[in-house]
Amino acid sequence: MNIAQKFKDQLGYIEKTVANTGETLTAEELDFNCIRVNTVGGATALILKPAEAAMQGQLAFFTNYGAYALTVVCAAGFGGVGSGGDTLTLVRGDMALVMCDGTYWTFLHNAAAG
Repeated sequence: MNIAQKFKDQLGYIEKTVANTGETLTAEELDFNCIRVNTVGGATALILKPAEAAMQGQLAFFTNYGAYALTVVCAAGFGGVGSGGDTLTLVRGDMALVMCDGTYWTFLHNAAAG
């Protein structure tokens, strides 16, 4: 089995319909690695748990297929920059990969074609 097939076989995803803002993602939800979010009723925020050593290597891939903006919030700021860099906003069609290095969350964001 090649690496690409192995990755495909291991990648699970969860579809999450979010109506309430400010919901903290659980460890179980993050374990799905791919979180497809349908925002309903308005702009929505999901909160990442604070980074900790036990989460080193944790990856989560977010996609927003809802009509409203999705904000992924990191209380300590992505990369540890504090409140000036604590949000990542995804509009419909956007994708983002977040990773925990055991100390900080970092992200790679790909905006939809305009």
